[in-house]
Amino acid sequence: MTIEIIVAATGILGVMASTLVQLYLGRQQEARKKIIEIRAQAYMDLVNAVATFVHQVVSPEAIKKLEPEAIEKLLQAQSEAMLKVTQAKSRVVVVGSNGVVKAIEEFWREYGGLNTPEEKSSFTLILGGIRKDLSGKNSLSNNLLKGALFGPDAK
Repeated sequence: MTIEIIVAATGILGVMASTLVQLYLGRQQEARKKIIEIRAQAYMDLVNAVATFVHQVVSPEAIKKLEPEAIEKLLQAQSEAMLKVTQAKSRVVVVGSNGVVKAIEEFWREYGGLNTPEEKSSFTLILGGIRKDLSGKNSLSNNLLKGALFGPDAK
């Protein structure tokens, strides 16, 4: 009788242990998925905000041709776009991977614009870091990413 109780108890304990392990691993997987989802949204917000800001940039020659009220509207739009960049950048700094945060810091410390080939290359490193963080790898070259983002003639 004692052996039967031990066998039954062992079976019940095994099922309980298996259930607890599955529950623990399931929760870990869900937490990882949520982190990736949060990071992906923050990264996309940053990329979209930068694209919007760059689209608002007007050359000094073109500004000279604008009426004062058009200049005021442009400056307001640029200010709002820069606010969105700053907010998105802050979110990425909070939730992003170390590699992405380092690439962002280097880009803003060294450049902060997308006019020169060096600035474009530096920004492309941010995108490469984002790809690596979200997919676990980035097998595409920096030049290919830069060409895809800024066009085939991007230097």
